[in-house]
Amino acid sequence: MNIHFQLDRPRAKRSTIMLTYRHRGFRFRYSTGYSVVPANWDKSREREISKIGTSIINSRINALQTAFERMMMSFLSGEGRHPSRHEMKEYLDRHYREKRNPPVKKVEKDSPCLIRYFERLLQLWATNGRIKASSVKAYNRSLNIMKAALKDTLPVDQLGEEAIATIVHYMRGRKDEDSYIKKTLEHIKTFINYAILDDSLPTVVENPVQTKAYGLKDRPSEKIYLTKDEVIRIADLDLSSDQRKDIVRDNFLFAVHTGQRYCDLDIDKWELGVTEEGRHYLKYRSTKSDILSMLPLKQAAFEILQKYPNGMPTRSNTEINRMIKQIGFMAGIDQIVTRTEYRGDELTIRSPKYSQIETHTARRTFCTLAVRDGVPTNIIMAMSGHATESSFRRYVRHSKHEAMQDALKYDFFK
Repeated sequence: MNIHFQLDRPRAKRSTIMLTYRHRGFRFRYSTGYSVVPANWDKSREREISKIGTSIINSRINALQTAFERMMMSFLSGEGRHPSRHEMKEYLDRHYREKRNPPVKKVEKDSPCLIRYFERLLQLWATNGRIKASSVKAYNRSLNIMKAALKDTLPVDQLGEEAIATIVHYMRGRKDEDSYIKKTLEHIKTFINYAILDDSLPTVVENPVQTKAYGLKDRPSEKIYLTKDEVIRIADLDLSSDQRKDIVRDNFLFAVHTGQRYCDLDIDKWELGVTEEGRHYLKYRSTKSDILSMLPLKQAAFEILQKYPNGMPTRSNTEINRMIKQIGFMAGIDQIVTRTEYRGDELTIRSPKYSQIETHTARRTFCTLAVRDGVPTNIIMAMSGHATESSFRRYVRHSKHEAMQDALKYDFFK
């Protein structure tokens, strides 16, 4: 779906923001009703960049885009045809300009199923690129949880606090962490917000999702990272007799040395180069955050790439999560580690450290070791592709004892 927001007169002192849509020779333009100074317009993001009025203008642009997508979904999925220009303008005038709430109507006996509606909505998002592929997977997981908890059906007239409570009860029965339940509810809340704007579902007028009502705790993660010594012990293992474990070990260690997410371990997305000083570097764009990162390759990371002239093979996330625990056991990373999780109640988990190693442990290890070595936060974030410092800090593991040891390096504490 080729939707864009462009300036009507980009060379004027002030220009109206227009929605433009093209499809197989068909063209449609519609005014947002807002204008900006061209110097304050971001062409790539197609949004206002001025600090004055940014939230108002951008929120209205987002509202128009949402109304447009709802319209196309209503015509293409419901009527099986493309709307005319007159129908498009009439729909947008009614749902975007008038800013009125849809009327509440009597629910029919055969009330439409919201889960089917959410499935079509997610398919539309995936098709038009509204959200990234990784986000589509996350929303799909939340949708599958809804299906399982509500027995694959959710009539419009049964949307309410009881349905949401059923989902929370189901996830707590699975012993899901509170943070995961909260994220799932946020996805469901987004689905319902779109349904509220859709005139084909006139009875959906309020959102019953209230994450605070269920006592969900969103505490900092206590997941592990590996020390330098533990990384060396994994690297020194002789795995020549087991090619699968050898590849999994290389995937994991490469992520430890580069800070990459598992989804970015794809050589086809990389650009390898050499600086004027002869140092190799890696350039790639993060799949999740769409941030461009450039980082110098450690010698250990470069040696891993040299093992595979045709490109480093990768294994599935599930296989790496399973086998890296076995590799950790072989490396003797077996000290008992205690951490707290919140799964309805506060739980204390005590288990060998190797059993807690997973693909994301590599990225957490990269960030933590870099911080402990004194690398400035802004440089680490540029390497790891974190968008905000708050999200970056969630990856840094620093115990009280480690903080004290690091403090002793400074003259202030002598």
